Formats: sequence, C-alpha cells, structure tokens
Amino acid sequence: MSRTISYVCLLALALTCVPAQAEEETLADRVQLSGDLRFRYEYIDKETSDTRDRMRIRVRLGVKGKVNDDLDIVVRLASGSDDPISSNTTFGDGFARKAYSLDRGYLDWHPGFAEGLGVWFGKTKNPFAKVEDLVWDDDLNPEGIMAVYDVDAGGLNLFANAGFWYAEERKSDVDTTMAGLQLGGDMDFSERVGLMAAVGYYGWNNTQGQTPLFYEDDGFGNTTEDLGTEEEPDLRYVNDYDVIDAMIKAGIDTGLLPVSLYAEYIQNTSATTDGDTGYLLGVTAGKTKDPGSFKVKYNYRDIEADASIGAFVDSDVFGGGTNGKGHELAATYQLAKNWQLAATAFSSQLDPDGDDLDYQRFQLDLKAQF
Repeated sequence: MSRTISYVCLLALALTCVPAQAEEETLADRVQLSGDLRFRYEYIDKETSDTRDRMRIRVRLGVKGKVNDDLDIVVRLASGSDDPISSNTTFGDGFARKAYSLDRGYLDWHPGFAEGLGVWFGKTKNPFAKVEDLVWDDDLNPEGIMAVYDVDAGGLNLFANAGFWYAEERKSDVDTTMAGLQLGGDMDFSERVGLMAAVGYYGWNNTQGQTPLFYEDDGFGNTTEDLGTEEEPDLRYVNDYDVIDAMIKAGIDTGLLPVSLYAEYIQNTSATTDGDTGYLLGVTAGKTKDPGSFKVKYNYRDIEADASIGAFVDSDVFGGGTNGKGHELAATYQLAKNWQLAATAFSSQLDPDGDDLDYQRFQLDLKAQF
C-alpha cells in the first residue's frame, strides 16, 4: 500500500506542483499526459527446454510538466518487475495484482541560450541513436547524466550524444559506471533519398572481476569465471568492455513504399578472450500511419560473447544476452488511429559452451497509445 501511495503522490507532484510561467498559462498548458498498453501472446521453443506459451501485458503512463521555458520534469511509470530491459507482466498467479514501478524520472534542461542542446538528470530514456537493438534493448532507461545536441549545418543535421551512466554502486568496492559518446549526422540528398551515419564509444569502468550487472548468477552470454562453489556460485566478469559502435542507415522512397536499409558493427576493444565483435544487417519497408497502412522488417544479427554487456542487449532475439546469431521478421498493421496489430518471429542459434542450440520465438501484439 505504501508503494502505491508513493507513486500516486509522485504523479500528483508532477501534475500539480509545476509553477506557472505566465498568468495566462493553465495546468493543461503546462502538463502533457501520455500512455500506452500492449497485449501480447508469446510462444517460445528453446532446445533442451520445454516449450512455453504465455500471455503478457505492458502498461506505461507518463507525464511531462513544464517548470519554465528551459526546464521540464519527465516521469513515467511502467508495469513489470525491476528488470531493466522489460516492462512486461505475465498473466497468471491466480489473477494476482500486477506490479508497477518508476520507469523514468528526470529533469530535462534545454537552455534557450544553446539551441539544440538538451541535458537530462535522472533515470532517462536512452540518449544514443540506433538503427536497431544490437547494443541496447528498446526498454533500457539508464541512470545518470545525459546530453544531446544537434545542429543544422546547411542541410546536414549533425548530432552529438553523451552519457555518464551509474550502473552499480558498491559500498565496499569500486563502482561500475559507463561513459559514452556518439557523433553522427543525417542528410536528405533529395526528396526520396536520405542517409544517417554515426559512430559511438561506450567505455565501461570496473567490470572485469566484478559480478554480472543486475543478474549476479547469469552473465547473459558474457564470459565469466566462477570463484565460488557448486553450492554457492560466485560469477565474475572476465573482461572489461570498451565498445566501438558504428552504424549507417539509408532511406529510399521508391514511390510505392518507403524502404530503409541499415547496418551496424560493434567491437569490444578491451576483450582478452575470443568473441569480441557483433554485427547486424536489416531492411524495413512501408510505414504505419494511416489506418490500413503497414510496415515489415527483417534483420540478421551475429553478436559474439563479449561484444557488449549481455544484460542490456535485446531481450527477445536470443531470449536475452549475447553469444548468438539469428533472424528477426516482423510485420505491423495500422488498425486505426493509435492502434496497431503486430507479429514478430525470431529464429536463432545460441552458442553456450560451443554448442549451437536452436531458439524460436513468436509474438503477437495488440498495441494502443494516447
């Protein structure tokens, strides 16, 4: 009960305690509400494990309040557990009430004297541009200080994104943090052709010799060593992670359908073991906007064991983690305004201990937002 009261009060604070900037501004002028709900059926078939089918739901409610012309408060609550890369809640447990928690909560400072600059303080959305979820799961909301900046340079939009993430605070040992920087640009060469390219560096501090992030008993594909016993395992990362991330995306309007082609390559320059690279190739056709419109996408990825931190990469394609390769095929249909039907199929091979294990996953989603 106390947890529920706390989050209700937090939303109420953002809604009602944001000061007005001018007498004519009303609460409706200063506050924006948003939300979405996704209902999902999912089937999972992993070699050496029993098949599984389940129904899940994801619910998110967000509020953005204007403090003044230079500062906003952003708060979002989401269903699910404390898993950093999933807001899903699985049906069952005798219709038990479902948990929710703070998904985002940050200050968004965008000073008027520096057009195009935004600085975020708190638990924020991911500041780094991406073409897919090779490195970061879509649901990851990091914690720390982020900065984004973009400027129009004669038709070429240049951007720089940076973040200092606080991943693990340890009372009696060194903390694990991440300092990242990404530089890139996008440009429309004509009304039908555009290009985006970016390169980033994500430097993790104090991972080697530490327990895996969030999941202490699972490296999620990353190479670990066990310093404990069979009764009480004590997993530790073998490597540090300093990841170079390069991506490119080309958009083409064929006159019939818009098409995007994209590619991404990553390498962990601090790995001392084999398996330090990953790549992704993909294509998207169509666009969901008006009722009856649709979009399809396909991508293939191969991400080796220590190419990136396994706890934060996509949670679906391999069931979470690195050390796998596989295909993703998805289609989305616009049922009506703000309402979609989507289907996604994953066919992958996992490589634990050098053995290729088949992994199949299918998802059918109904998604609505306001």
